Amino acid sequence: MSQNDILSDYLQSLYGIDPLPVAEEHRLAKLIKQGDHQALEKLIRHNLRFVVYVVRKLSAWQYGKVPVEDILGMGNEALFMACRSWKPTNNSGLATYAKPYILRSVLRDLNNTANMIRLPVNIMLDIKKLKYTERNLTQVLGREPKKSEIAKILGITKGRIDELQAHIMREPMGLNDPKKDEHFEDNNDD
Repeated sequence: MSQNDILSDYLQSLYGIDPLPVAEEHRLAKLIKQGDHQALEKLIRHNLRFVVYVVRKLSAWQYGKVPVEDILGMGNEALFMACRSWKPTNNSGLATYAKPYILRSVLRDLNNTANMIRLPVNIMLDIKKLKYTERNLTQVLGREPKKSEIAKILGITKGRIDELQAHIMREPMGLNDPKKDEHFEDNNDD
């Protein structure tokens, strides 16, 4: 059986499991706090489709930097942690709490595994916002946007845009790279 068949079977198996009503999620959350593992399993099982919904929007899913199975695994782990730490309030369901939890966790894991250079999650999110804003402004204006226009929309300084663009443009340098870092001076006298 190929990887695509396994993934297809997994996704197909999720469509038979419906989301739970909010009242039932709240009841299960109380049982989980009391140590009921079956309640935890049920809450997780009925929210696995939600994980697919959340992580399918990530660019890594679309462009294949990381196998889809790995991304789903990261999302499922985050769902597990969210289910264990969720404290229901008012009429909000688990999805309200779990979505940012899943996104943050998956983005952090993707950043750690998919990229050669690991950047903090907040910088990765800022870079994503910057690229999105640049793309949209280019379409709206019909030209490349100015830094001041981007900065105004994002509510940041032009200096911050320069910092983010420097992160984008930075290329990794190997230890045996013949190019020298401009800040490194060779003091060996041979």
